[in-house]
Amino acid sequence: PGHAADELVNHEDMEGRGGQQCRDGKGEVAVFQFIWSWNDFFNVLIFISSVHKYTLTLGLRMMLDIDAASAWNQIMAMSVVSLLPCALFYFFTQKYFVEGIATTGLKG
Repeated sequence: PGHAADELVNHEDMEGRGGQQCRDGKGEVAVFQFIWSWNDFFNVLIFISSVHKYTLTLGLRMMLDIDAASAWNQIMAMSVVSLLPCALFYFFTQKYFVEGIATTGLKG
């Protein structure tokens, strides 16, 4: 009978550590999910039929001309603008991102 109680205590300890690791990993997942969604081309091409409603990153890709007559100054300015949301999101979630990487690989 004493063994079952010990197993419950050990199980609660394991759940607590597992829960902490899940919380720490949420920062990593949030950063990767945001960047993946921001840079997504395929779903935009499938679900949005109007060129005027395309995302900024897809519009940036469409600015590249096959004839190499692209306005590179506009493309570079637009690429900086398209990087700002990802950089700002990472800047504000950097603490959680680093904590998640640092703690999820450790054994407790």
